[in-house]
Amino acid sequence: MEKDISNLEIRLPVKRLNRILSMLLLEMKDLSDEDRDLPIRWNIMHMYTSLQIAKILALK
Repeated sequence: MEKDISNLEIRLPVKRLNRILSMLLLEMKDLSDEDRDLPIRWNIMHMYTSLQIAKILALK
């Protein structure tokens, strides 16, 4: 039983991070690359990799 509870505790932060990523991607989809030093795709990839690091930290 204790294992089930700890597994649930791990899944909750990851689920929350996924929800945040989805919200951010929705906001970014209509942005333009005009007047930007780096393309939007770079920002999305940076955000995604940062999210993966946050997931790993949340699991630990």
